[in-house]
Amino acid sequence: MYATRRRPLRGWTWPQLTTLALGAIYTIVGSFGFVLTGGHHFFGHAGASVLGFTVNPFHSLVHVFIGLSGLALSRTPRGARAYGWMLATVFGSAFVFGLFAAGRNWDLLGLNWPDNIQHLVVAVGGGVIAAADPESPGVGDRAARA
Repeated sequence: MYATRRRPLRGWTWPQLTTLALGAIYTIVGSFGFVLTGGHHFFGHAGASVLGFTVNPFHSLVHVFIGLSGLALSRTPRGARAYGWMLATVFGSAFVFGLFAAGRNWDLLGLNWPDNIQHLVVAVGGGVIAAADPESPGVGDRAARA
């Protein structure tokens, strides 16, 4: 007789897995941003960049919040959809803000144009996650045969 082992992500939907992955990525990137900036110039242009994206401590704090939210909301399909709406709203707003604020001295997030493009892509991706069917089959689930 074989011992059955429960796979931790078995039954998770693709929006949940995407939410989990994005949550982990944003938590790591936000934490790394704090290390780079050293906590100086909280709302200013700290001059630090991560992969071409400028960061300041406030921007890093937003990334950590987005990341931890993704980790928490990934547990259920409905939570993943809520995270998708959050991404679409927050990053869509950041994109519009960045259109006017990038490079200006009143830019609280220290944005540049690569940030704006990334914010637009994540906002659209959030919309895709939000539009997903919360009752879709999960990873490892087999469709019932008729």
